Amino acid sequence: MERKSSIMSSLKMKLIFTTALVCIVPLAIAVIISFVSSKKVAQGSAEDLNQKQAEYVQNDFSKTLEANFRAMEQVANAKSTREFVKNPTDEVLLEKMVAQLQTVDAKFADNNSTVVTGADGENIARSKGNFVNIAERGYFQEAMKGNNYVSEMSVSKTTGARIIVPAAPIYDDDGSTVIAVITRNYDLDYLHDILVNETGKGQTIFIMDSTGNVIALSSQELTAEDEINMSSREVYAEASAGTAEGSFIERYEGKRYVTSFVKEPTTGWTVVVSTEYNVIMADSQRAAIIMVVIGIVLAALAVVIAIIFGNSIDRPITLIDEALEHLADGRFTDVEMYGDRRDEFGFMIRNVNSVIDKLRDIVATVRTTADDLEND
Repeated sequence: MERKSSIMSSLKMKLIFTTALVCIVPLAIAVIISFVSSKKVAQGSAEDLNQKQAEYVQNDFSKTLEANFRAMEQVANAKSTREFVKNPTDEVLLEKMVAQLQTVDAKFADNNSTVVTGADGENIARSKGNFVNIAERGYFQEAMKGNNYVSEMSVSKTTGARIIVPAAPIYDDDGSTVIAVITRNYDLDYLHDILVNETGKGQTIFIMDSTGNVIALSSQELTAEDEINMSSREVYAEASAGTAEGSFIERYEGKRYVTSFVKEPTTGWTVVVSTEYNVIMADSQRAAIIMVVIGIVLAALAVVIAIIFGNSIDRPITLIDEALEHLADGRFTDVEMYGDRRDEFGFMIRNVNSVIDKLRDIVATVRTTADDLEND
């Protein structure tokens, strides 16, 4: 009897296909859900880690400014300072004042200078350097109003370095009248050193002012001629919107970054930590790849199991079918395999063999009877 059934319409293939689907579909769904979920969790963790780093750098910068202000306020609150401001031409008081200012510089060891300026804007004492008039400087004017203030970035006329100038008022004995101002020139190269020490693999850390101009950058030490502006970046728009801090995925110059920012409260500047997405997500991506590979291996195993299962059902049926086909042609062929199975197929094979044996006996009896009749 000719068989015309196609491979895909066979029971074996249907069993294999169905069994494989039953195994693979839930596995695929589980792997996809786990992959998406783990990626989302990893991304959130990466943003949190980046944000913590930005906060750490900002805190380090703030502590530096606070230390400068505390040192200046100590000098400003000293009685000897008030006496000197009222008598700036007194050589003895001047010598003591300069010694105090040099003590402040020695404490920080940052090669910067500390300066006392009279109410008219003229320097009256410096730890080092030449006297200048700063009456027109914004930081001086703000300090004369009684405010601690940090200047915008500028270039020092004496050293040519990029600096900021923290300024604090010096009050008279009444504690309310500002009689002078104390300042320190803070070289931004030292701020660059702070950023470098905190920068990891695939990271760029920078500090930008309210216009997007870069104050300090981890990847290079900026000179007076360097002008880098980040106002075209998404992080500038986020920071300019009034948000104090945040983390997000940013695309910049063809690459994706996990970018976090936090504003420094004294200056209003923004500390930004920008890490390449692939670098910060490397561990989670490796875990995701391992997960996918495991999923593929399990899927392959499911197919193998499905094939084994399909064969375990198809082979007995095929043997029974062949035996019945032989029987239809008048040949008595027992099914020699799987007769010892304890499942339904074992029972079927034993029953088929029993039928074949009985038919074989009947045919043999009929032939013997026919031979006997022919001989009579």
